[in-house]
Amino acid sequence: MKTYNTDNKGYEKFNPHGQITFSVQDKNIIIYRARGPFNIELFKTLEILLTDVLKEIENRKGYWVDMIIFEESCMATREMLTELTCYLKSLKKKNLTPLASAYVFKDEVEGSHIIPTEVQKCYKDAELNYCAFNNEEAAMAYIKTFLPE
Repeated sequence: MKTYNTDNKGYEKFNPHGQITFSVQDKNIIIYRARGPFNIELFKTLEILLTDVLKEIENRKGYWVDMIIFEESCMATREMLTELTCYLKSLKKKNLTPLASAYVFKDEVEGSHIIPTEVQKCYKDAELNYCAFNNEEAAMAYIKTFLPE
């Protein structure tokens, strides 16, 4: 299983704030481990890394789900959240959206009482399935219900 990391990308103007590592499990489940706070530069770096991965999943399976697990902080700038909404909408236009997304905001994560509502707005605007959890097991169970058998 190949792992991707936003730290491995060159930067044009500003360094990204935060870090995201992700890998693909079972050929159609993307698991992200994210450590914030996050800025728009980090999100744009992630978009570049994801482009080929999503195309590969689309060619192989045609469907996917994802789980985003936050560590330490999930705080994000307003610009980053706006970019998330735009990105989700662009994926929808390309028919490359996940069947469902589960975000894990454990209580000890900075911003875990603020950011879930903000992220929910992004997914609602893009008309995509999203649910927030405080543990990985429940999040994984949720996304697996969307996968065809």
